[in-house]
Amino acid sequence: MKSLRTLFSHTFTQCGDIGVLSKDEETDLARKIEEGNRIIRESVQSFPLYGKLLKEVSYRAAADDESSSDEDTVDTALRKTIAALDHAMSGLSVPKDNIRKRERLASED
Repeated sequence: MKSLRTLFSHTFTQCGDIGVLSKDEETDLARKIEEGNRIIRESVQSFPLYGKLLKEVSYRAAADDESSSDEDTVDTALRKTIAALDHAMSGLSVPKDNIRKRERLASED
């Protein structure tokens, strides 16, 4: 029982050593995350696959008489597009020789 108390005490003592963000740092981080999300959203929305999936999601929602908002429809199409791209990319591999060649060419520039 004493070793368990010691473990908990030690753990909580170490937690006190972890730095936390200031209010300004937290605000800045949140702004950067939102900006990153906006960039990803705009990039994905430029893909033809997104347009196709958006239509599909919209038609399904209308056929099912769902009262989903436009924002929900867009979010669903974004998630489906990213999932499809992730699935497609997981099957691809780049030969190591090509990676080394690209790294060498990049370092020469």
